[in-house]
Amino acid sequence: MDVDQTRIMTAADRAESALDRALHSLELIDGLYLGRRYLIARAGATLGRSAPADIVLPESEVSRAHCRIAVEGDELVVTDLDSTNGTFVDGARVTEPTVLPVGAVLTVGRQSLRRLGGEDARAPVAAPDIFLSYNREDQAIARRFAEAFTALGFDVWWDVTLRAGQAYDEVTETALRSAKAVVVLWSKRSVASRWVRAEATLGDRNGTLLPAMIEACERPVMFELTQTANLSHWQGEPDDAAWLAFLEDVRRRIDASATESSR
Repeated sequence: MDVDQTRIMTAADRAESALDRALHSLELIDGLYLGRRYLIARAGATLGRSAPADIVLPESEVSRAHCRIAVEGDELVVTDLDSTNGTFVDGARVTEPTVLPVGAVLTVGRQSLRRLGGEDARAPVAAPDIFLSYNREDQAIARRFAEAFTALGFDVWWDVTLRAGQAYDEVTETALRSAKAVVVLWSKRSVASRWVRAEATLGDRNGTLLPAMIEACERPVMFELTQTANLSHWQGEPDDAAWLAFLEDVRRRIDASATESSR
């Protein structure tokens, strides 16, 4: 697994934040994904209606690039990016870079997020629908999958942060173990990656593994008998037959996991 940035969950931010002594976290308290948490790394994050925003809030009143959150020491500073409907902190419109204190509410469109602090900021984020596992050299293809899943309303974990540090490993493992579906993208590069193999193994053990071939390659022997979708030809077409069949498998796996967890 390796990846660039997320649209909804900002996996890169969360993983990088796990390495920080201070963790910056926002929780959606009003909007489409009520209760979802977003961790903000040192690089900050852009909120917007669609990718390439780091935190995607797909709602018509949210601008494509709505506002920017910067990390300045222990503070989060919000800047409006000339959004159509404005950015608000505790009800006051942001007209210049504005500090977002712990407990304050950031509102964009009809979405409201509260900044968490202390132990609340370190509490686990909600389990993702999909954990996307792939090799870093396949990042452009992985982005295609991540954005397609996200556009359909799935919550996707993917990131490109270096695999270093115990805290990062803990965050990644939590996402991997809790994901409802683990989508592994097999290529000549990913089959040689111990990280991708390990993630596929855990997904297989948990019954959440859904592999797909993104190019012709020899899969690891232990996965040769696992049903694998051939999407080596797929360029993102939403009506592609192989993609639709794979998507149906993903939906079925996510629904099954949701049913199991509710028992």
